[in-house]
Amino acid sequence: MLGSLLGLIAVLMRRISRELMKLQLRSDFLSGVSHDLKTPLASILLHSELLVSCENLSDEERRNCCQVIARAASGCTT
Repeated sequence: MLGSLLGLIAVLMRRISRELMKLQLRSDFLSGVSHDLKTPLASILLHSELLVSCENLSDEERRNCCQVIARAASGCTT
């Protein structure tokens, strides 16, 4: 009976360990996705604020801001 109880405890500990590993992987994945989204969003926000707040930008500077926003929105970093 003691052996059965110890076996059951071992099985439960393995399951708990697997679940904790899954939770950690899920957390790491979400953290990475969050970071990957925040970086282009920050660039979009910065350049859109620049377009709105700076009335004396040249046409070339405005075009550059729009290109940065378009690249960040499409996920292209080059």
